[in-house]
Amino acid sequence: MTISGFISASARWSAEERPSFCAGADLTSGSRRRPGRLTRRSPPRRRPLRYDDGRMSAISKQVIEQIRSRCDIVEVIGESVPLQRAGASYKALCPFHKEKTPSFHVNPQRQMFYCFGCHAGGDVFRFVMLRENVDFYTALRMLAEKTGVRIQFEDERESGPDKSLLYRIQAEAAEFYHELLLGGQGAAAREYLKSRDLGDQAVRDFMIGYAPNAWDALLKWGGKKGYAAEALEAAGLVLRKSGASGDSGSSYDRFRNRVMFPICDEQGRVVGFSGRTLDDSDRSAKYVNTPDTALFHKSRILYALHRARQHILETREAIICEGQIDVIRCHLAGFRSAVAAQGTAFTEDHARLIRRYADGVVLVFDSDSAGMDATVRAAGVFLRAGLVVKASSVPAGEDPDSFIRKNGAEAFDAVLKSAVSPVAFHARMLARRENIRTESGLLRAARAVLELIANSPDSVQRARLLDEAAAELGVPKSALEDNLRALVSRRHTLQEPDWTNDGRTPGQTAGRETDIRPAEKDLCIHLVQAADFPAMVRLVTDHLPLSMIADRRCRLFIEAAREAARRKTDIQAALPSGEKADDSMSEFLAEILMSPPKAERRDGMLDRAVEEIILYLWRERLKAEKAELEKRLQAGGGTEEDEKKLCQLTHDIKALRSWEDGSLVIRMLMKP
Repeated sequence: MTISGFISASARWSAEERPSFCAGADLTSGSRRRPGRLTRRSPPRRRPLRYDDGRMSAISKQVIEQIRSRCDIVEVIGESVPLQRAGASYKALCPFHKEKTPSFHVNPQRQMFYCFGCHAGGDVFRFVMLRENVDFYTALRMLAEKTGVRIQFEDERESGPDKSLLYRIQAEAAEFYHELLLGGQGAAAREYLKSRDLGDQAVRDFMIGYAPNAWDALLKWGGKKGYAAEALEAAGLVLRKSGASGDSGSSYDRFRNRVMFPICDEQGRVVGFSGRTLDDSDRSAKYVNTPDTALFHKSRILYALHRARQHILETREAIICEGQIDVIRCHLAGFRSAVAAQGTAFTEDHARLIRRYADGVVLVFDSDSAGMDATVRAAGVFLRAGLVVKASSVPAGEDPDSFIRKNGAEAFDAVLKSAVSPVAFHARMLARRENIRTESGLLRAARAVLELIANSPDSVQRARLLDEAAAELGVPKSALEDNLRALVSRRHTLQEPDWTNDGRTPGQTAGRETDIRPAEKDLCIHLVQAADFPAMVRLVTDHLPLSMIADRRCRLFIEAAREAARRKTDIQAALPSGEKADDSMSEFLAEILMSPPKAERRDGMLDRAVEEIILYLWRERLKAEKAELEKRLQAGGGTEEDEKKLCQLTHDIKALRSWEDGSLVIRMLMKP
C-alpha cells in the first residue's frame, strides 16, 4: 500500500491534528494536560516508506520494538478515551462495547490494556488495530508516522507478489472498469443496471464498472500502464493459457462482458472483483469472482464492510444478505449495516470478522428453499462465534433487492423488526417441509433444531433457544434438554484431547476458543511471576506434560514461562506479540497479565497453589480414563487386565488428593 493510500485510510489522524504520543502524559480524571511544551508539537517531516524492489516480507524486530518503546499506551489510548487513574493503573468506559460501569483498564507498567467486560485486550498495536479496524502492519505504520520512526524491512527471502503493487493494480483496474461503464462501450451494462434500478448514485458510490467483451482489454490497459502479465495474473485479473509461458500473448482477461463490482477490504482498498454476466445465455457462471490471491481471500472478505462497519459499530448489529445487489439496495434505502459474503458459504472467519463490530446479526436471505437452507447454515456459524442471531425472510419469490424496490424501505424495516430467533425460523421452516404431527416427523425436526442450538457455546443462550424450541415443536423442554445434553456431550467427546496419550497434541475443545478450563487459566496467572519463582516453574515442568493442557494459548504461555525462568527475564519478553499474536491470543495474554494474583507471593503459597492445579489436572485425566474403562467393562468387552487397571486408577485418583502421595503417582505415570 502506498503512503498516500495509508494516510487516506486513516484520515482523521491528519498532519494538522496529529497527537503527541510522548510518555509522561497526565491523564488523571480524563485530563489531556501534558507537561512542558508537549501539549502540541509540530509534526515531524514525513518520509516516504521505502520498499526494496517494491517488496516487503517482514518489518525488522528492532523497528517494531523502537516504535513500541516510543508509544506510551496510556497516552495513545488517552487521545481517544477519557482515562481516570485507579491506583497504579487507569480505567475508563470501554470504547469497544456499551457499558455504564468502567471495565476497561490500562496498565502503564505492562503497557497493556484489557476490558473485563468484552475481553478486548493487548498492547498498543492491538489497541490501534481494534480502534481503527486495521491490520497489524497498518497499525504499525500509523504509530510509526506518529513517532517519527522510519520503517525498515528485512530482506525478503521468499519470491512472492508485491502487495503494494497489487493494491495499486486493483485500484486502477477498478477505475478502468468504471470509466468503461460510463463510456460508449458500457451501454449494455448501463441498460442492465437501469433494469435493476441502480442509478448514478449506486454506480458512483459502489464504483460499479464494466469489463468489455474482449479477451485482452485489461491486458492492453495493463501493458500501457507498465504492468507485466505476471503481475495482472497475481492480481487475479488475467488467466494464463494452459502450458503457456508468462508473456502477455499467452494470457487473457478473466472478466469479459460483465458488470463489475469492486470488492474492498475493511480499509476500503480494492482487493478483487465480482463480475455479473450480461449474456444470460452464456454457459459460464452468472457470477465470476477473483480467485484467492495475496490480497483476496473470499472466506475472509465481506462485501461493503468498509462502508458498513461504522454503522454496525453504532447499532451493534449487522444485516447479512446473500448478494452484492441486495447489499447495495439496502445501503441505498438507508440500511447501511448490510454486508454479504463473496459467492461462498459463511465461514468462521466471516463470523469472527463480524464479531469485531457487532453483538448480533439479522439474516435476510432469498426466500427460496436454497436461501432458507443457507440461512440455517449461516445461523449455526454465527451462533458458534457467540453472536446473537435473528433471521427473517421476504415473501416467496422475492429477495431483499426486489422487495425494497417494490415495497419501499419502511416495509423492509418491518421485515427486519419481525426477525425471529434461528430456532423459531428453523422450526417453522421444518414444519412446512415435515409433518411434525407424526412421531417420525417430530423426531427429525427436533434433531435438526437441537443440532442448531448445540452450536451456541453460551449456556444462557442455549436455555433461551430451548424454550423457543419447546414452544415451536410442542414438546416438553425437559425432553429437549436431555437430548441436547447428549448431543453436546457427543460433540465434546469427539473434540476433547485424548487423555490416554500424553504425546498427542490436544485438539480444540468444544465451543469458542475463549472457553478455557479455569484450572489452566489460574495456572497461567500464577506463572506470570515465573522469573521471580523458578521453583514454581520447575514444578510444572517436572509434573505436568504440555499435552495435558487443552488450550493452545495456555500451552504457549507455559512455554513462555519456562523460557522466562531460564533467562531470568519478565515473561512479557518471551510472549508472542504484534503480528505473531492472533486476535484470540492477544486478548488472552492481556487478560492473564492484567488479572490480579491468585495467591500471595510468600511462604510457598504460589508453590502450593500450583501443586493443587497439577493434582487436579491429573485427577481429571485419570477420571476420564477410568470412565472409559468402566464403560468398556459394563459393555462386556473388558479383560482381567482391565479390572486390575480399574483398581489401580481408583487408588491413584485417591492418592492425587495430596501432593505427598500424588507427586509419587505422577512421577510413576510420567516414566517412559
